[in-house]
Amino acid sequence: MFLIVLAIVKPYFVAEVISFETRVNIISVTNKELLHSFDLPKAVCLEFSPKNTVLATWQPYTTSKDGTAGVPNLQLYDVKTGTCLKSFIQKKMQNWCPSWSEDETICARNVNNEVHFFENNNFSMERFMK
Repeated sequence: MFLIVLAIVKPYFVAEVISFETRVNIISVTNKELLHSFDLPKAVCLEFSPKNTVLATWQPYTTSKDGTAGVPNLQLYDVKTGTCLKSFIQKKMQNWCPSWSEDETICARNVNNEVHFFENNNFSMERFMK
């Protein structure tokens, strides 16, 4: 079975998940050039930030059989460079995606009844509100 899922198409980029390749690809819409490709075999959710600078991806959270914690399954990628800006553990698919202000100066995500805020897509520093 072949499965192709496209993220919300923005004016410049499209992200696709192709299950038989187990990769997420960012492709330029204007010239169909492959910009970046990420090895994310179980990605089921994709979302671009409002200004198309960050691609958020989510894969189902899994733990190992011995009960140790799983690996982060929510990744934020810089669309221009392809680098992973930050990875988080996000167990549930519901409300998985961070929310940005239109100008991307503020990003927020819900974590266990707290809202974590980030400024200017700097995901190394977070602020909390309960």
